[in-house]
Amino acid sequence: MSKASNKEILERIEVLKNKISKNPKDYSSVYQCAAFLQVIGQNDEASDYFIQLANVGAEQIEVYENGSKALIDSGRYNEALMFIAKGQDKFPDSRLLQLRQGMALDKSQDYEGAEVVLKKFYEDQPDRIDAIIALGVFYSNSGHAHKALDILLSGYDKFPDNIAILNNIGAILLNAKEYLQASEYFLKALRIDPTSTQCMINIGSCFEKMHKPEVATQFYEEALKLEPENGVAICAKASLMCNYGLAQEAIPLYEKGLGILRCDPRKAIEFLVNFSNYVFYIHYVPEFSRKKIKESIGTWQKEICIDLDEKPKSSFGNNTDRKRKLKIGLISGSFNVHPVGQMIYSAIENINSDEYEFYMYSDVLPQRRDYLYEKFEKSVSLTRDIYGAASFKVLERIRNDEIDILIEMTGHSDGGKRLPLIAQRVAPVQVKWVGGLFNTTGIQQMDWMITDNIETPEGDDKWYTEKLYRMPDDYIVYHPPFYAPPVTQSPAKANGYVTFGNLNNLAKTNSYSIELWSKILHAVPNSKLLLKGSKMDAEFVQTHIYNAFVQHGIGIDRLIMEGGEKHQDFLNVYNRIDIALDPHPYTGGLTTCEALWMGVPVVTLPGETFAGRHAATHLTNAGMPEWIAQDEQDYIDIAVKWANDLDALAELRAGMREHVSKTPLVDGPRFAKNLEIALRHMWSEWCDEKEAASKPVEVSKPKPKKSKKRK
Repeated sequence: MSKASNKEILERIEVLKNKISKNPKDYSSVYQCAAFLQVIGQNDEASDYFIQLANVGAEQIEVYENGSKALIDSGRYNEALMFIAKGQDKFPDSRLLQLRQGMALDKSQDYEGAEVVLKKFYEDQPDRIDAIIALGVFYSNSGHAHKALDILLSGYDKFPDNIAILNNIGAILLNAKEYLQASEYFLKALRIDPTSTQCMINIGSCFEKMHKPEVATQFYEEALKLEPENGVAICAKASLMCNYGLAQEAIPLYEKGLGILRCDPRKAIEFLVNFSNYVFYIHYVPEFSRKKIKESIGTWQKEICIDLDEKPKSSFGNNTDRKRKLKIGLISGSFNVHPVGQMIYSAIENINSDEYEFYMYSDVLPQRRDYLYEKFEKSVSLTRDIYGAASFKVLERIRNDEIDILIEMTGHSDGGKRLPLIAQRVAPVQVKWVGGLFNTTGIQQMDWMITDNIETPEGDDKWYTEKLYRMPDDYIVYHPPFYAPPVTQSPAKANGYVTFGNLNNLAKTNSYSIELWSKILHAVPNSKLLLKGSKMDAEFVQTHIYNAFVQHGIGIDRLIMEGGEKHQDFLNVYNRIDIALDPHPYTGGLTTCEALWMGVPVVTLPGETFAGRHAATHLTNAGMPEWIAQDEQDYIDIAVKWANDLDALAELRAGMREHVSKTPLVDGPRFAKNLEIALRHMWSEWCDEKEAASKPVEVSKPKPKKSKKRK
């Protein structure tokens, strides 16, 4: 709609509102006003006018059909259902009202009711486009991707040029990580409508997942040329920038996109997912204060809890026997060769199975279930595949399994998609451990966080909504992969120069770290810095990093930048590195463990948050605290000192794996015993709370007051 026509409609709305204010019973003007408001997307206000008409018993079917759409589009799903019921009383044969009823039930998370309505609607009219789309979208939203795909592909056979069908097929394939196939359907839709910004955003997402960021950015920017205020496109572009090492530059853009999405009830899911990602990304930015980070997490927590019903902690009927065998639930999408899998497996395999049984709720994509996944399956009592399952189904499953303690290990690493389960409470005791763990979750229903004295020093408790259980050693235990290559001799001895390295996630690279590393390179003549990762080979990334180092007087001949590769080959890269330089403020977790196992010491400068202290705790528990810097100059001094003593560095390297193998960092049995103590403590505390809540309140009778004697 052109700006001129929009202006004309707004003027017409003002005229109608003036007429209504003078005569509230001018129902013709009320309807026209509602219709015009709906045309320009002001569905919330339009809904109020439609409800006004329904309340006086409007007899026109258009009132109910258009009004139900306005209510759904404005996110007022329960009101929409009541409104539709009024319409169906008058027009029981309306197919459109039946469709809207199913959509409103779906949106209000009454999935059983929605399936009944939408399935019948589809079966009665299998050749109707909106019936195909509605049922397909429902199945997709409720975790039945295969059913959704079957429905939509049948629709595609009948209506090959329908953009909505093509986009929904692409979305399902995108979620299944079939990026190339997904992009083909999105491109078909874009050819039909070259102005579809949704298609452009979807295609951009596919290319981003296929590690083609330049192409993805072009599609996001094309969408923004057509719709400069498209919040989804803005956040998509900002997210890509963050993932490719430009978080500092992207955060203002991200905040703009979130501001737009927050005001659009139709984009509630996109808003929450992007807000979760934003909470993650701000930890990469040096300028963000700890106070501001906590405020952002608190705001996100309030947003996800809207319309969620919490099951009271004391209402669970689990047996309060403190010594009985406990059911421990583990929920994650990373029970494989992943930081989560490699940091918890040695604990799980060594836990006393006579006292604890583990239920593994696996969100792991089927094609990523590797050798470590198989080891997890053998170590737990039961595996439940929840990949692609709707959260309400997961909630029911966990509660029905009567889990005593649920350990959440996804966090904000996947758009926070499983954190609403914690807010609704699925188990008597809920614990955060590993997986997207970089700070407090901010969720009041998360009872505990497993941490240690380095990650969360004494006095840090005020920054966390969870109670902190500090393990006596590290908060994790590293499980080195069986295929880790042997440690080779010192690269510096063979090369004639020192090679520093950073193999962390590219998102952690920022202007502060680059300046710090530049100072070290200046202090160690002829040294080089090797940067490697899955996104490091992108041309615009290399240009950005080259330019950043050049500004600090470091030529490109001092830098080696490479893309990612298979894990075993990736580990072997440490045989080309003498000293690892940890980024700041988000430090290396698994990368620090891997470096130490491969004989490469890591110099780190701890930050304030949990994310900023990963390397510090791993170094401490590997018996190498001297590599932890107290300040920026100390960080430089440690790196330079060791770079200038190649004999000592070579000796350290040669014995490091044997040394680390005898430390708490990799001692699975030791960690498992400490974890058992932690779990039993958490359970006993809940039992105390449950029993205290169950005791009847004793009401003491007031003693009669004695009257004062007269004088």
